[in-house]
Amino acid sequence: MYSSNRKKEKNNESIFSHFILIGVLLVESFLKLIYLLNPTTKRNNSKQSHIDYQKLEMERNVLINKSNQELKELISGIDITSTFSKEQLVNLILGNPDAMQQFILIERKLTLEKMTNQELRSLIIGGGNISRLKKSELINLILDNYQKRTEDHKEEQAESVNINKIKNLDLLEKSLNE
Repeated sequence: MYSSNRKKEKNNESIFSHFILIGVLLVESFLKLIYLLNPTTKRNNSKQSHIDYQKLEMERNVLINKSNQELKELISGIDITSTFSKEQLVNLILGNPDAMQQFILIERKLTLEKMTNQELRSLIIGGGNISRLKKSELINLILDNYQKRTEDHKEEQAESVNINKIKNLDLLEKSLNE
């Protein structure tokens, strides 16, 4: 009796082991099928990722050695901003004076569009025949005046910087002569 129970236990263990083996083989087969159907699925292959990192570093070094003009030509015609996150786009705008000027202009226009014609006319100083202008024409007139004043201010700042440079050069020359 004891030996018959022992045989049954061994049979049960053997059957159980076979079921585990079949399960493992099925899982492995499904994983291989998934990898074949979806090649973008990443496998944990540290050797491959190390090679990719080295290749990326080599390409980075080649790009760093190129001139600004060569890099600009490389990306001309490509919309690189489509891959930027919102934070990267904000930083790009904040870091570019022309983009900031465009942003300020758009924001001013939106603010002016919320104003009434009467309020817009009060902003225009010394303008003749403005009573017949439409709201969009008043806004364009105000923005044109704003841009002219901004450009004039930039020119004044540039002249001021040049004058200060000349004064500093004069002082330097005097001190060298003494």
